Amino acid sequence: MNKVSIQAPTTVPAAILRFCAAAAGALLISFMGCELVNNPPSIDIQIEDDTPLTGSSQTFTAVVEDLDEDVVSVSWSATDGVFNKTTGEVVKWTAPADIGPVLVTAVADDRKAGGTDTATVALSVVNSAPGITEFSSSSPYVTLGNSVTLTCEALDPDGEDITFKFYTFPPDVGTMNPAGPQETNTATWTAPSDPNEAQIYDLIVEVSDIPQGYYSLDTLQVLVFSEYGTMWIVESGVNPRVSKYTPRREEVFSAAYSFQKPVAVANNIDEFYGCYVADQDAGQIIKLDEQGQQVSSFAGITSIPSVTDLAIHRETRTLWAISVSDDEPRRLTVIDTYTESVIKQVKGLSHPAAITINQTAGDVWIADGTGANSRIIQINIVDFLADPPDSLSSLNAAILEGSFNSPSSLTVRNAKKAPVYVADTNDNEIEYLKYNDSNGEYEPYDYPISLPPGTNPLKVEITEENGQVWVLGLDKGIQYFTEIDTSLKEPIDSYPFADPHAMAVDQGTRSVWIGDNGTNQVVEITSAGEQGIDISGFSFIEDIVINK
Repeated sequence: MNKVSIQAPTTVPAAILRFCAAAAGALLISFMGCELVNNPPSIDIQIEDDTPLTGSSQTFTAVVEDLDEDVVSVSWSATDGVFNKTTGEVVKWTAPADIGPVLVTAVADDRKAGGTDTATVALSVVNSAPGITEFSSSSPYVTLGNSVTLTCEALDPDGEDITFKFYTFPPDVGTMNPAGPQETNTATWTAPSDPNEAQIYDLIVEVSDIPQGYYSLDTLQVLVFSEYGTMWIVESGVNPRVSKYTPRREEVFSAAYSFQKPVAVANNIDEFYGCYVADQDAGQIIKLDEQGQQVSSFAGITSIPSVTDLAIHRETRTLWAISVSDDEPRRLTVIDTYTESVIKQVKGLSHPAAITINQTAGDVWIADGTGANSRIIQINIVDFLADPPDSLSSLNAAILEGSFNSPSSLTVRNAKKAPVYVADTNDNEIEYLKYNDSNGEYEPYDYPISLPPGTNPLKVEITEENGQVWVLGLDKGIQYFTEIDTSLKEPIDSYPFADPHAMAVDQGTRSVWIGDNGTNQVVEITSAGEQGIDISGFSFIEDIVINK
């Protein structure tokens, strides 16, 4: 019988199939993974300067590497400033106008998955403002309506161009020409002409770089004043000098002239705002201009050693000086201020102490002599200059010999027939000389105004407008009376004078100024009898005069 062989089918367990499938998948995934791996690029930024100036430009360079040698693009951004383009390995960037930190970022991208890298640099934008090395004025003071030249020297450390702008504070006062901004470093400032605007002004320069506009400022002060009412103060002592003050009593200057012992000052010639100073020990009269600089001197005139007092006649522009030397005859010297030459030196004085001039009447008054020989001398200027005498006598001058005893000062209003007031120190009186209408002459005797015991008047001055006569005594007091009522008013005690020596009346304000050598001050007493301004820092005050 034939046998048939039947083979059973082969069976693969499911677990084995699953394993094989997983292995095949792993192989496939492994193969595919090798194809997808990408190395991202790397980027770094090269810069020229990490502290760029405002407005400056510089080049940024991206240094890029890619292991896969892919094509890489670079894009740029910044928190401030401007790029010339925002893509590319090399770009140019311009800094902003403002200083401060800036972040610059560059991104490299190979356009594949995960194929980017970022680099950032921190910049600090800076700018150095121009530096001002000097800012000056042609003068620290200027009279109303006149000009000063301003000059500024400056440099910009960053090498940028600079401009100059000049202005005032308070603003818009006077005229600045040019005002700027401008490339030139000078300007002219014309002061205001209104007397109410006489004061100290700040003049300012602003120096700016271009075009960033960073700037530096500097300020100087210029004093604007009126010559009318300016005060000249003469002092000897340890610091012999002449100082000038504005009507507001700001110091204009102290004259840089080497005086030996200045004792008196005179001024008030029309259109000349300087002064003449009597230097007693040097035997000179020094002419100073309105800026305190020496114009000329009457040196070498040996007949005026120990010159002690001065007066000016405005109409004839003549200067009258008296001297008290023991070695030479006491003389009156008359100088022509036009030609700056001596007209005449006249003998005949005994011991002259003071001189004053009535501008309207054209009379010179001299207090002369001591004790019983004291007298007051009146000289008519027109007659004198027509034929100058060699010696004073009753033939060419009025000799008034009242009961004087060491007259030390005298004053008169600028009016015809005005009475003359004399401070007669040893007699303790103010003598006044009356004009006699019947004969057209001053009476040869005086009318005394008695003072409190011990007053011993040293100086006497008069206020033109109201005829108020001020009396300064050796008793350290000051009092006054008027031409209408010659009874003395109460002594003024608003300021405790210690050693008053000089006195001057401001005809504009009607205040009187006292030089007190006990306190080293010049003190204002107002027309109401109250203390006003005081100026300190003097040594020994000899004389005061105020421009009219």
